[in-house]
Amino acid sequence: SIWEEVIGKEQIGIKDNFFELGGHSLKGIQIVSRIKKEFGVKLELKELFIAPVLEDVASKISIIQWAKKSETPGAIIIKKDTITL
Repeated sequence: SIWEEVIGKEQIGIKDNFFELGGHSLKGIQIVSRIKKEFGVKLELKELFIAPVLEDVASKISIIQWAKKSETPGAIIIKKDTITL
């Protein structure tokens, strides 16, 4: 729904590409801002450029959320800022 609202198109699918839908850097900034607000996950704009398919972005959000929940003091399960899909 974030992509639909920001890009202004309905029925965006999981396999859709941000740029093929008309996305650009300003819309990308809006998307990563909304992701942080709604999911508590900070993504860099460059990550949207590297993996512009919605499915890849959703997977990365899920992995980061899982890693946050799995953290225990003194243990690093996954380094959140190095996930590449």
